[in-house]
Amino acid sequence: MKVCLLVAGCVGLVFLAHCNAEIVVVNNCTMCSANTDCVITNATYATCSCKNGFFFNNTICDDINECSTSNGGCNVHAICNNTVGSRTCTCKSGFGGNGFLCYEIDECLTNNGGCHADAVCRNTLGSRTCTCKPGYSGNGTYCGDIDECGEGNDGCDANANCSNTIGSRVCTCKPGFRGDGQYCFDVDECLINYGGCNKTHSTCTNTLGSYVCSCHKGYTGNGSVCLDIDECKTGNGGCHNNSMCTNTEGSRTCQCNSGYSGDGINCMDINECSKMSGGCHKYAKCMNLNGTHNCLCFNGYSGNGTYCEDVNECSNSTLNTCHINAVCSNTKGSYSCSCKNGYEGNGYSCTSKTDPLVLIMSLIIVIVVSCSIVYMLMHYNVFKCRKTQGTQDA
Repeated sequence: MKVCLLVAGCVGLVFLAHCNAEIVVVNNCTMCSANTDCVITNATYATCSCKNGFFFNNTICDDINECSTSNGGCNVHAICNNTVGSRTCTCKSGFGGNGFLCYEIDECLTNNGGCHADAVCRNTLGSRTCTCKPGYSGNGTYCGDIDECGEGNDGCDANANCSNTIGSRVCTCKPGFRGDGQYCFDVDECLINYGGCNKTHSTCTNTLGSYVCSCHKGYTGNGSVCLDIDECKTGNGGCHNNSMCTNTEGSRTCQCNSGYSGDGINCMDINECSKMSGGCHKYAKCMNLNGTHNCLCFNGYSGNGTYCEDVNECSNSTLNTCHINAVCSNTKGSYSCSCKNGYEGNGYSCTSKTDPLVLIMSLIIVIVVSCSIVYMLMHYNVFKCRKTQGTQDA
């Protein structure tokens, strides 16, 4: 221990300007400096010594910084704060205690450590961390929902619908597909109840994620319901004009009309007259017509053509042209005319037969009559002339 002795007549510690001692002996306590403890030893002397927390530094007692050595005796998880003549120990944030003894505080136990409700609080030494849960983004003290579906369907299958949920998403296979949403495979609807298509009159065709019902040819509808098409109502069903179209279930048939031959699509007229005269009578003419034929009895015969009988032209004068002085004779299909006895001609014209003497006498009579007529005419004209002249003379 170093001791400085007061010099008589000095005031205060000025005398200590050259004293470097821990204890100063003075006449009385008033002579001690600040931050010292004064102890009166007797009536003549007193001693001055630096208080705890101070050290003698030449002429004054300076504060000792306790924190500079071993953290001032504070806990390693405490903060040492130097004070005048002492120090304080305060446990660091995240720790509890008196500073000399500090224990870790689990912040996550209280109000989730101040983290967001959608964050995970993890206790650390003297602190904690906040991490947003999967499906959320933020700094942990604030977490917002992530729309996973807005980022490339977020792992859902291309044939699945991604539905965002709070903090996550749901993958659901689209209609026509099955799976867990992350993998979807096509469903062949045609294998299940034929896809709802008409089992009798349609075809079920599987497609990616769906199917198609197509009515068979000859039917119309949506594939689930197929109704027969009456092809004959349009353009005679494609049959020939000279054929009959008959509607059938899902189709139609074409049959050439009577008098025509072919497959119904193409029909040609049958020449009935080329075979057995079309069934006409031997005294009839067969005339082929479009799709049929006609039987006409020959002249001189009457009937329907399939049966013909001879007409007796002589039975009715309107049916023959024989002369009145001719005899009509019926023949097969005709008649003949011959002049009666005393007449001559071809039967259609007949004149009377006369002997030569009669002809001569007749001729003489004609000549005499003619001459007489001429004479009378001449005599009449002469008489007329004379009468006319006599009148003029008078």
